[in-house]
Amino acid sequence: MTRPIIALAVLVSASATVHAQSGWHKKCEKTATSENVCLTFHQSLNESGKLLVSVAVRQIEGRAKQALLIMVPLGVLLEPGLRVTIFPKALREKLKTGKVDKGDEINLKAVKLNYTLCHAAGCVAEAEATPDLVADLKASAGARSRRLVSQSHTSRWRVLPRR
Repeated sequence: MTRPIIALAVLVSASATVHAQSGWHKKCEKTATSENVCLTFHQSLNESGKLLVSVAVRQIEGRAKQALLIMVPLGVLLEPGLRVTIFPKALREKLKTGKVDKGDEINLKAVKLNYTLCHAAGCVAEAEATPDLVADLKASAGARSRRLVSQSHTSRWRVLPRR
């Protein structure tokens, strides 16, 4: 399974400057074992063009399961993994202002991803992309990831663009 993960790093890193934050893109390539690996991905970059977070759904030809992959910069605590919160469209306005309150939390969906690989471009976390998860992501108003960089400090990024 390492080769498809490396495919993520190669495809996503290579296209970072081309696509910046302009939406979702799909790229496919054959691996050394002749598997066709496709990634549908979105990236968020900072003002200087440095990758903040890259999100991809990986599909491997002939396999029923898909994977949700998120790559974040180096410097994360690996054991806790990565959390993604999916915001339903009903919370769109609150999400824009950043004022989601405790009563709204019942409508949020959380996904836990485990880190599977770190390399020079960043660390990749992975979870199964079930049909329900993909549908939730498509119907959402956006999603944010949270990574733990120390026991007392977390970093948050918008994973999916606001719709």
